[in-house]
Amino acid sequence: MTILEKIKALNLPAHQFVVMGSAILEMKGIRKAGDLDIIVTQELFEELKGSPDWKYQVEWGEVGGGMDVESLENHKGVSLYKYIYGGGEIGFFLNDPKRIEEIDGIYFVSLENLLQTKSSSWDRPKDREDAELIKNYLNSLVSTEPEYWKNNLQFVYPKGLFEVQYKFAQIMAERQNIPLIDAIEKYAPLLNKAIRSEDNKELLPNLTDENILDVGYATVLERRKNYTREGLSYHDENESRFGCFCYRYDEDTKTISPHFFNAEAEDEWENGVLISKGPLSKEKIERRMSELRDMFSDIRTKYPDAQYVKGRSSLYNIEAYRRLFPPTYTVSSDVDYDLALWAGNTDIWGQFLGGDKKQKGEYGFKKELADEFLEKVKEVPLDRLADALPMPPRNASGNIEDFYSFYGIKEVL
Repeated sequence: MTILEKIKALNLPAHQFVVMGSAILEMKGIRKAGDLDIIVTQELFEELKGSPDWKYQVEWGEVGGGMDVESLENHKGVSLYKYIYGGGEIGFFLNDPKRIEEIDGIYFVSLENLLQTKSSSWDRPKDREDAELIKNYLNSLVSTEPEYWKNNLQFVYPKGLFEVQYKFAQIMAERQNIPLIDAIEKYAPLLNKAIRSEDNKELLPNLTDENILDVGYATVLERRKNYTREGLSYHDENESRFGCFCYRYDEDTKTISPHFFNAEAEDEWENGVLISKGPLSKEKIERRMSELRDMFSDIRTKYPDAQYVKGRSSLYNIEAYRRLFPPTYTVSSDVDYDLALWAGNTDIWGQFLGGDKKQKGEYGFKKELADEFLEKVKEVPLDRLADALPMPPRNASGNIEDFYSFYGIKEVL
């Protein structure tokens, strides 16, 4: 039984406990954990105190200055605590996101917080050893940013991408007899975001059907001034992103959903000619494979219960993208006509980006393809809009174990 399975078998209510001690070390593959120490809310502690499954005891604890420590013990090496050493309650962790890390729906004490504790409050030989292990692990993460990513810069979307969304929304408004602003909200995600406040709620003032495109793109350029390179780190924990790939995990279905976006944004020119290769070119296969290897290593560590991988993208139409995944990752021959896809930033719209017709500092835009799409979409049935696309979205599915094998990812401890 893995440590994650051991925790889940306790059936403790979600977010009313934090797993402390060395458990996070095992979850990160640093070393095996010993006994399992968990701090719970006072209410939960008192509730379980009367359960025959737990034995209540009070012992003197020397760590943290010395104090009586109340705990609930079971015969499987699990201890539940009302207070952490030093007298703090669970709010010490829950009120500061930096002190915890959520893995597969379970709160663990963060490595950074554990390192701080082991380096200052505690001074036992095993704590000094653990502190050194944690430092080495964290340093290895810092050094994993690949060389090609270190001078990466953010691109801005070209105006043409907003224009094709605007014209598409006009067509949909006319065909469905709905207000243009409603069609923009439904079919033009980038423009819809640009014409709203930065919290994506309120519309900007003084918008008209005639000025909405120009106002929206001017807003994009103005907000662009505040962008910094820090927003394009190789690994973004908040987005579960590694380079050009990110993922979402659905715990109910045990399914990983991968997503690609050209976050690499290389912009090399020679004599006025763009010489950078595209992100899916054969010259960059190893870069993309390395990013996927990092991403699925992260998945295996954080979500060991994951069983499936299911993707949905227009990119599954091209071999340059499919070759990055295991041969058993099966792409459906059926087009995905889900209308919700039109509201996604790049699930559909990304296919109009790219090529060498671009300005420095922005993505290229495939105007000819966009114009063809706008003509076709006037005629296709409203429930089959994807038929107007050069690359209609398709679904792919596979077993996650095939991905671990394909990328050479070993089982965590």
